[in-house]
Amino acid sequence: MSNYSLPDSEISELREAHAELRDKRDADRVKAIILLGSGWSATKVAEALLIDRNTIRTYFRKYQKGGLEKLLETQHSGSTGFLSVSEAKELDAYLQENLHLTAKSVAAYMLLHILSVAGISTIANAV
Repeated sequence: MSNYSLPDSEISELREAHAELRDKRDADRVKAIILLGSGWSATKVAEALLIDRNTIRTYFRKYQKGGLEKLLETQHSGSTGFLSVSEAKELDAYLQENLHLTAKSVAAYMLLHILSVAGISTIANAV
């Protein structure tokens, strides 16, 4: 069993930081460290926060390496979009006026829109 204990002063600082956070993922990371530092096992923290136990351990290692700044650091930058800037603006304007309940329906709209811009009247003509 690992020793995740933290001094009360450090837990207090983490609680203050947690109160300032607006992003749920960041808040969960800080909660994980607070709970570990308060004596909870990684398994119990994982169960309480519905996060994988190994992720909880990773959070603690990050916190040990660089404190709160390292814990909250994200390395995901996302992928490059497929739409041009003008296409993205056009889609945004369309979606501001038209409600789609699923991403699938937005994708269907985009397919039909792209085909019509290309002058293709049916999907059968596209293949």
